[in-house]
Amino acid sequence: MFKNEVFRTSENKIIAIPKDIVKKANELEVEKDKFKSLRDREYNKRGKTALWQKYQRKQAKLSAKRANILTETYRELAHELVDGFDTIIIEKIDAFEMRKRSSSMNKAQNTGKNKRLALIKPYELSKIIESLVNKQNKTLIKVDPYKTSQVEYGTEYEEKHELRETNKDGKRIYVSAYTGKEVDRDYNAALNIKEWGLHPEKHVKLRDYTKLKASNLVEII
Repeated sequence: MFKNEVFRTSENKIIAIPKDIVKKANELEVEKDKFKSLRDREYNKRGKTALWQKYQRKQAKLSAKRANILTETYRELAHELVDGFDTIIIEKIDAFEMRKRSSSMNKAQNTGKNKRLALIKPYELSKIIESLVNKQNKTLIKVDPYKTSQVEYGTEYEEKHELRETNKDGKRIYVSAYTGKEVDRDYNAALNIKEWGLHPEKHVKLRDYTKLKASNLVEII
């Protein structure tokens, strides 16, 4: 994913946070950080004074306002993803998985990733989608996220190098050494998620972990 993109569908449709919401969320984040800095300076000088409490309330209020705006936006985007379909297939992301991914990145990568995750929270999005699917009495399939973007769709070829190349739109791409095609990592992942969700016996993880069962790689809700 890149910029304010939240979902990429198997039809290569991009579902993203609107620019005005991104702008508002960023403004609130800057304002919140200002009061947080004032709060911390006051604490270092005088402790938990009345002024410290004032700054604490201000930053907490701004943080809650920002979270509420984003949560409401997530709900609207979830409808865009779910409405009109009987079965929805997404990558399985839980809180533990997000922590594991963050710890695997170096400091510079982590800083950029954390800034983006402050705007886009995959776990919260996943729970909102799950709630909406249940409300509409539809089917949700969660797919093990193992190598969904690295393995070229329709093949078993795996791109193992760190991918930093982007095209003019800022999308993460690579040229496959196997097929010679230009591969958009996010669209590629969407195709694999759909394919492996419908046919878990094709999941590449079974190749690398032979004792696994296909049924363990999907969760149907």
